[in-house]
Amino acid sequence: GSPEWDAVSVKAALGIDPQDRRKVAVDGWSARPAHTDFEVLARGGFVTLVRAFLHTGRSHQIRVHLAHAGHPVVADETYGGSVTLAGGEHLMNRQALHSETIEFHHPGLERRMEVRAGLPEDMRRLLERKIDPGILERLYLENTCRML
Repeated sequence: GSPEWDAVSVKAALGIDPQDRRKVAVDGWSARPAHTDFEVLARGGFVTLVRAFLHTGRSHQIRVHLAHAGHPVVADETYGGSVTLAGGEHLMNRQALHSETIEFHHPGLERRMEVRAGLPEDMRRLLERKIDPGILERLYLENTCRML
């Protein structure tokens, strides 16, 4: 769905879900601090494109924090995301989750590393179908202009 916020910072400790040990829950067993910032990039009714910035690195962090904020990842049935719309339209065969950029300090090389990956075709089709056919090109231009 469409969040009521344009940006939100979620600070909620994550631990083992006491109802299902295969899942993670806010304030679950052995919870550890977790912090994620989310920014809405584009809205399309049922589908909203958000950027996540992780301040910590907990298992399932993005998925659980978005579900906690009331907007689970599309097709993430574990945490409440829907695979189909009310009319039966199939959305995706997997969670609509993609990491565009990962940055970290490589301990062996003693330097900062950055790894980038393009958007997978199934997610590209979902965004173009559910938000706007030209959305990815516009976002690319906006991000390019921000970097100048």
